[in-house]
Amino acid sequence: MAAYLERFLTLLTNAFDLLRWQDVVDMLLIAFLLYKVLMFVRESSAAQVIKTIVGVVIVTQLLDLLQLNVSHYIFASALQIGILAIIILFQPELRRMLNSVGQRPILRFFSLSEAPDENETLRAIALLTETADKLSRSRTGALICIERENRLGDIIKTGTQVNADISDDLLGNIFYDKAPLHDGAVVIQNWRIAAAGCRLPLSENKSISRDLGMRHRAGLGLSEATDAFVLIVSEETGGITVADGGIFKRNLTPEMLSSMMKKEFFDGSAEKTTIRRLFPWNRKRKDGSADVK
Repeated sequence: MAAYLERFLTLLTNAFDLLRWQDVVDMLLIAFLLYKVLMFVRESSAAQVIKTIVGVVIVTQLLDLLQLNVSHYIFASALQIGILAIIILFQPELRRMLNSVGQRPILRFFSLSEAPDENETLRAIALLTETADKLSRSRTGALICIERENRLGDIIKTGTQVNADISDDLLGNIFYDKAPLHDGAVVIQNWRIAAAGCRLPLSENKSISRDLGMRHRAGLGLSEATDAFVLIVSEETGGITVADGGIFKRNLTPEMLSSMMKKEFFDGSAEKTTIRRLFPWNRKRKDGSADVK
């Protein structure tokens, strides 16, 4: 027994002697990628499908060992088709994952964009805040998506092209409960109303409060899939909510909304330099002044 233990320790020591720092980095990278894949599977509806594919792989290997050639051929062919089916069926989840990767600072560095005019930004923030206040007091439901770095071209195509300046009268008419476009979302692009009546991806977050309807679920879904800033006004309560980064900020007053938007768009746009993109932790993205549910 002592001889086996000594031999094992010798082999272990030799293995560590041959270990390079590149091998350590390689293993850490693989572990990180596996962790991300597992988290992606866990947070999506793909979990059961992945389990089924793993089962098929195991059965296929067993059939190969037992030399059951016909059965092995059928299972191997089904496995190839299954991988293609996953890419097709879970295209939204894969796209969401790639979008989240594209939002990383080191990648956004290669797509620098001009900061919008400060006066135009402040004017748009004031108009949207005033509009949200009016819609809230009249309990008119609204869903307004403000584009940031992730382009919302696919979302715009689902609605009606508007291409107009931001106006509280225009937004009020769009969200009037008897207007044909009131159930959809308005997309703000470059501080102009690009489209109305747009369809958004619904969030699959099961922890969303039951008192929130489809409008809130759609707003949260877009904020999970992109970096859009989504403004929501409840038709039932008149409450003002913001969805940003997959998180709700509820029960906002007009003052709180204005302050939050200035931090997100005005203060941030004035400092979008290369250093800011590489060191994003200086940006205060979350405002703790509102309830988060």
